[in-house]
Amino acid sequence: KLPFMFYKNLTITPQNFTTSANWHENLEIQFCLDGDGIVLLDGKEYYITAKDIIVANSNVIHHMNTKSMVKYSCIIIDTAFCEQADISPSQLQFDSFIKSKKLFDLFKQFNESFSDTENSCRTAALRKLILEMLIELRLNHTVSVNNEITQNHSYERVKNAIKIIREEYNKKLTLEYIAKQVFTDKFTLSKEFKRFTKMTVVEYINNFRCKKASELIGDGLTVNDAARKCGFNNMSFFTKTFKNL
Repeated sequence: KLPFMFYKNLTITPQNFTTSANWHENLEIQFCLDGDGIVLLDGKEYYITAKDIIVANSNVIHHMNTKSMVKYSCIIIDTAFCEQADISPSQLQFDSFIKSKKLFDLFKQFNESFSDTENSCRTAALRKLILEMLIELRLNHTVSVNNEITQNHSYERVKNAIKIIREEYNKKLTLEYIAKQVFTDKFTLSKEFKRFTKMTVVEYINNFRCKKASELIGDGLTVNDAARKCGFNNMSFFTKTFKNL
């Protein structure tokens, strides 16, 4: 019934943040609540503080980190809901960095409505507020579609490389294998991957494996079993990599 996913009051510190850049088709809006940090969008860095808004457009590679602390909430809006309103994320591109009292006030109303589980019209109210956010983005924060990114072969190769890593992280992965799967050579892929994610391919693989291992450990697996299931064959290397995150 709800055309979105809402992640509320997330806190990131230098010791607690994901090092894995991500991308997806759905539009994502991030609202900075407190602190400061850096958001990486397609290789470009944006410095954010309280009340700043970040829009991760459709299929944009994004990642957040901080040197101190940043608290934020994010809404990931279902593409089908956007398209029903004739505001298609695949056809439109919005400003990536926004300072907007109106948009932030809509988020505050959304946050209150989300918490009001006794409201018989809660679902309708939330859908209405999401639609109002989309209308505000469409009317006042739309930029031309970035054909240089959406049609860029380098960008597509990096996206496909990330998809391979996320799907095959528990297998033996090499730079040569991934490059072959995305129809390029390892030198080109290394350069392009670093450009868009600020990480090497190997760093991304190891960090993503550690993230998945951490989830398995939280589910009750032993450290050794979790590490092996996520592609680590050397426990000392896993321990060193995990501690460095």
